[in-house]
Amino acid sequence: MGKTERFTIVREVIQLKSVKYKTLDEKIGYVKLTQFQQKTPQDLEDALSKLEKDNINSMILDLRNNPGGLLNGAVEVTSQFLPEGKLVVYIKGRSGEKQEFQTIIQNMPITR
Repeated sequence: MGKTERFTIVREVIQLKSVKYKTLDEKIGYVKLTQFQQKTPQDLEDALSKLEKDNINSMILDLRNNPGGLLNGAVEVTSQFLPEGKLVVYIKGRSGEKQEFQTIIQNMPITR
């Protein structure tokens, strides 16, 4: 009972997969975004490219239970679906200063 043990604890970054996808029956692509991380836009682009190879004819983008995450990731994800220059979101500070975030140029992985 009086024995002391020492442990070394190492903090690690836990990588959660933020993009999950599959092809459903009848060529429907299903993409679930669980949160917006730094790699989410690239992971989404990769998923859409793979779904395109499956010759999907429609797609479901599931954002349910997505708590958000990195604002830049959300803007880049939105940019994969909307034309350049569209307002995604704006932030208004206490001083009344408004900062807008618009879609940016992207290589569109799926033909619209």
